[in-house]
Amino acid sequence: PVRLAGVRYELPEFIDYKNPLWHLKAAPYAHYVVQVSEDGERWTTVADRRHGAWRGMNTDFFAPVTARFLRFDGTFSDGKAFRVGNVAVLQ
Repeated sequence: PVRLAGVRYELPEFIDYKNPLWHLKAAPYAHYVVQVSEDGERWTTVADRRHGAWRGMNTDFFAPVTARFLRFDGTFSDGKAFRVGNVAVLQ
């Protein structure tokens, strides 16, 4: 178990800024929650990102908690499999 007070992670950017008409297309986004657990069975939500159009690099700060497990539970608006990369724990 570690004590953590935040996480930094990367979602897909979804927007192709090289395309000069990028603003004319709907850009997918993510809705998700960040959860922690000490035993892998009881989960506590530490960040709720179920509202808004989330994409790219994100950082969530929260009251310090002790946890052994960290999970992201969410969906992408385009129906693709949810994934998160470059996760860093902030202590």
